[in-house]
Amino acid sequence: MPVTPLHAGFVWPLKVLFKKRLDFIVLTVGAMLPDLELPVLYILTGGEYSRLILHSFAGGILIGIPLALLISYLFFSFVPVKFLKEKFNLNYWFLRPQNPLLSNTAFLSAFIGVMSHVIADVFMRHGSEISPWFWPFSDEKVLILLFNDAFLSALFTALIALVLIVLSAISFIKNPELVK
Repeated sequence: MPVTPLHAGFVWPLKVLFKKRLDFIVLTVGAMLPDLELPVLYILTGGEYSRLILHSFAGGILIGIPLALLISYLFFSFVPVKFLKEKFNLNYWFLRPQNPLLSNTAFLSAFIGVMSHVIADVFMRHGSEISPWFWPFSDEKVLILLFNDAFLSALFTALIALVLIVLSAISFIKNPELVK
């Protein structure tokens, strides 16, 4: 995805559909988490790799899901809720995972978030940026183009994600209980 936050577009509609069965924070963190490896890999490999461990199924499951859970619970436990509530009139529940760390709901939310990112990126890349789905078992990279042009395919996928974000946000505004 050309812009990491657009990955939320592929998971937020699931939150709208499945309401309490998914955790909004964990789902969103999971959807964006694999891109945390981009600057690290770029620095460590001198630009040779930009996507590797977290952009594969094995890495997403073994590292991405636990990391999404930890980040969701550790980071969002320290968000200065009182400040945000006073300054921006935000309710605290919007910024907190709503399920226990080791609950089925939290795990499922992390799984869907991380895997949606891994899958969505195969529509978005070209050249050295193609995701290695089956790493460490294979370095073969997977790319699926919706059009004959990689740029048009990426642009179309990004526009779909943006539309889904807007539609989901409208649902969240109309029914704030959805983001609990």
